[in-house]
Amino acid sequence: HIYIRVARFGDAVRVNQSALASEITLKEKLTDQSFKVVKNWDAHNSHFLWFAALMDGRADTALETARRIAKRGESGIYMYHEYLRGLPVLSLVRLQRWEEVLAEPAPKAESKFETALHGYARAAALANLGKLADAKKAGAPLEAMVADFKAKRRPSNEEKFILPVIETLLNWQRAEIAMAAGDVDAAVAAARRSVELEDEIESREPPMLAAGSRMLLGQIYLKAKRWTDAEQAFRDDLADQPGSGWALRGLTIALMKQGKIPEATAAKVNWEKAWQDADLVMQRL
Repeated sequence: HIYIRVARFGDAVRVNQSALASEITLKEKLTDQSFKVVKNWDAHNSHFLWFAALMDGRADTALETARRIAKRGESGIYMYHEYLRGLPVLSLVRLQRWEEVLAEPAPKAESKFETALHGYARAAALANLGKLADAKKAGAPLEAMVADFKAKRRPSNEEKFILPVIETLLNWQRAEIAMAAGDVDAAVAAARRSVELEDEIESREPPMLAAGSRMLLGQIYLKAKRWTDAEQAFRDDLADQPGSGWALRGLTIALMKQGKIPEATAAKVNWEKAWQDADLVMQRL
């Protein structure tokens, strides 16, 4: 927890990997001595490893961890288990691997939340590939789920817990589709709303949506060639997630586009330092 607050994401990766390994050793020792295993932190440590690896630019580690987490949650019946099963496709969206998103198998029909997550991911991918009509169709389950939850007079505690998450995702979806349609104002409005929503839920660590809203807002501004707005969005992201390689990369681009060469050079140095252990494909502007 401390490491991610001080931008030492690599150390957060290391200690969570170590914790997962130590849990195996501890279980073996307890079993050998006929003690009962009363607590296992693997779920939390794996979730934290996923977030730390993603923030450290270790795409392969993040995705591999997401798939292990999804495997652990495959028999769960609650919406949080469905969220866990959706982590791989959410990770692929973050990594902008659009074709891989579209290749992901569809969830079971009875997994409504997982289906909505999957639909959001496909909507984002299709929007970025210029397939606007298909993107709108893919995003329909998420639109319907948010509307259904909001219409309930007495939502369950589980629904209350998950509503801000899916509403944030819905605004991500709307931002991507609006941007693909050329409606920059609508895209910005949706992305800004997602920032507000995510700020309400992401005091939890690790953050369920990997602190993606401010990054999305910055990307929208970059696509719209609103360089000064993009600069501010990424600076705001850095205030929220100090040392984020994602934000530093976006900031570098925004500064370069404005001709602020000394500042861009300094930002690039910081970005390269932040992602010195990142996968090579992530180290490109």
